[in-house]
Amino acid sequence: MGAITSFSDSAIYKEMGMLYMEPKTVIDFITQLGFPIACVCYLFYAQAKEREAHKAEAEAWTTALHNNTLALQQLSDYIKELKGIMSRDSK
Repeated sequence: MGAITSFSDSAIYKEMGMLYMEPKTVIDFITQLGFPIACVCYLFYAQAKEREAHKAEAEAWTTALHNNTLALQQLSDYIKELKGIMSRDSK
């Protein structure tokens, strides 16, 4: 089975102003390009799913980071209060 190098192969010709391909040429074309095209389509699909999963993961990390920031701020405020109470008690 020879590789199809271009649409100008002898099996392709114009008939009544329309492009015509012999059935064997069409089958060869699909056989040679079908698998790579299917692989590319799957990779686009897998990448889209991966992006969706990453987006959800990033949102979860953002929420956790925000919650940790609030907790640290509350701890900082509490430590400042304790320092203030201890400095008043030591006088």
